[in-house]
Order: sequence, then C-alpha cells, then structure tokens
Amino acid sequence: MGQFVANIRDINTLSIDSLITGLRDLSSLALGNKRGMDYLASYEDKIRDLKNEITLLNAVMNRDRDHLSRIEAKYRSLVNTCKDYLGLSDTDKLAQLNSFLAELKTYIVDV
Repeated sequence: MGQFVANIRDINTLSIDSLITGLRDLSSLALGNKRGMDYLASYEDKIRDLKNEITLLNAVMNRDRDHLSRIEAKYRSLVNTCKDYLGLSDTDKLAQLNSFLAELKTYIVDV
C-alpha cells in the first residue's frame, strides 16, 4: 500500500484524477460482481436442492412403478386363473373347486 501511495505522488495531477476515477469504477464493478456471484451462489444452492429432490422423487417413482408392475402381473394371473376355471365344464369345476379356492387365497395373501 505504501508503494502505491508513493507512486501516486509521482504521477501528474491529470493522471491522478483518471486513476482515482478508474479505481472507483473498478471497485464498483468488483462490488457488483460480488453481488452477482452471491446471487448466482444462492441459485446454485437452490438448483442443487432441486436436483436432490428430483433424485429422491425418481427413486420413489421407480419403487412405485415396480410395485405397480408386480400388482399388474398378479392381476393378469388372477384373471387368467378365473377364466380357466370358468371355462371348465360343470363337473370339472366341482372337481377343481378346492384347488381353485386355494389358488385364489394365494392372490389375497400376497396383496
């Protein structure tokens, strides 16, 4: 800082005014840049938080999608089991009734 002040004394008056004006402008830019960087940093924090939230929501969505797929597969299997049973003759329905009911129980227990 001392060297800076010594150098200013050696500069002529017109140049000192320009130097001071330039320093004022540079300090204004630096202050504005700091505000801009602070503003940008706050948005970067918000973006990071939103990305984390998206990651969590994707995990929940994938879990729910897998669960729905398993339920859909069980539903289709149940429908096919019922169709097969209903397609039997009356005597075969009577003979298969216990196994049909046992199979129905497995769908109810798994849900």
